[in-house]
Amino acid sequence: MKNLITQFYKGILLILLLVVFTGINAQSKIRKSSLATSDFLLTVQNLTQTATNVLEFDVYMLNTKGSAQIFELATMQLGFLINESIHSGGILSLSINNTGSGLDPTIQFKMAAVPMIVSPLNIYPTKTLIQQPGRIPQGSGSGSIISDIAPGTRLVHYILTNSVDFIANTVPDLSFISTSEPSKELYVTSISEYINGWNTNLMVTSGVDATVNGNPVLNPTISAFSISGGGSYCQNNSGLPVDLSGSEVGITYTLYNGATALTPTIVGTGNPLSFGNQLAGTYTVKGTMAGSFGSMDMTGSAVITENPVVNPGVSIVVTQNPINANIPVTFTATPTDGGTSPTYQWYNGLNPVGSNSAIYTDNNPTDGEMISVTMISNAPCADINPVKSNTITMSVSLGTSLEINKMSIDIYAVDKSIYLKSSQKLRQVYIFNAIGSALIMESNVTGIKKFDMNSYPFGYYFVKIVTDNDVFSQKVLLK
Repeated sequence: MKNLITQFYKGILLILLLVVFTGINAQSKIRKSSLATSDFLLTVQNLTQTATNVLEFDVYMLNTKGSAQIFELATMQLGFLINESIHSGGILSLSINNTGSGLDPTIQFKMAAVPMIVSPLNIYPTKTLIQQPGRIPQGSGSGSIISDIAPGTRLVHYILTNSVDFIANTVPDLSFISTSEPSKELYVTSISEYINGWNTNLMVTSGVDATVNGNPVLNPTISAFSISGGGSYCQNNSGLPVDLSGSEVGITYTLYNGATALTPTIVGTGNPLSFGNQLAGTYTVKGTMAGSFGSMDMTGSAVITENPVVNPGVSIVVTQNPINANIPVTFTATPTDGGTSPTYQWYNGLNPVGSNSAIYTDNNPTDGEMISVTMISNAPCADINPVKSNTITMSVSLGTSLEINKMSIDIYAVDKSIYLKSSQKLRQVYIFNAIGSALIMESNVTGIKKFDMNSYPFGYYFVKIVTDNDVFSQKVLLK
């Protein structure tokens, strides 16, 4: 009896399931179609890395029947495979931002009620499965109309996030899963269209009517090349070049002066690059790949300095002038902005004398020689080279040299002055004119004494010298 009751309830349950199934089929009018590429095109667009651990992409559907025929989407589910190596060591999660979608997400997709699924597959050891469940269709007239203008209607925007950074230099290899995929573990892509009121399942073939546009390299490693250049340039010049020893195709190289990025940037060619002449600063270079995250600092830097323009000059002095004949004199050159090792050439009139030195000694100066020097500065930004010094005209008197009782006395005239130089003190010194009139008298004269004769005419004069033991006179010509 118990067995009979059990069989009765099983029969009732079977009838109820049949009624429900028949009702669903009657509402949805489901039928299968062998159509594959004649009605639609699914595409993944804007597959872009937006952070070191975030990959985003859009799925679009295009009505390929043309504007004369409407494509009413009944429902769909999406299945993708993605390269597992991009997230090795991390955990993937998937979210949706459907702002701007052409679908009613509460009808076309299960979103809030059923979370997105990202799960690894044993039968595809290098792939990870992404599942997007669909909802039960609501009947003809309630579906979304798919655009026939490329790229079509945006269905969904996915945000795929890894718990750590994506593995460098990996590629997502994102692909749709075909409806005909035989593996039961896969969640295939399925499209249903209302055709003549019937909910019609369409075949989806990956790579034919379901394609992925672009698969970027994630966190690409960029080679670091060496920066060259630098040095000093002179003020008001155009600066110095900054170069890069190599480059990679597809990498954009940006020159920085300190923290400031300069323009224009340069796209790598596979060859060395030059950023042209740059003014004073410290220069570095970063390489970035278009559409990718992160950058690579190139090796080293170029430091450029600007030197001011300088005006070299040189002046000379002599140890004694006027001077008596046969007394050596030394000329000394003092440079201005001469650099670290200026070059000298001394001249007596137009004749080169001396050596390449800032000092020149004339052992026997002569009665008008004109001494000067030219200097070549090795300062980095000298605006004039060579430069010439002032000229010193020597006043040299032949004079008279006396040796009396071990006393040395020199008497000479230069430029309307009479000079007397004595090795010992003299009691008196007198100066007489040619007719014997006393003009000047000085007592206790030592060393060098100058007698100014500017108020007297040129001609001969007599110098009388009185010592403790002797008196003597000497004639001097003033001219």
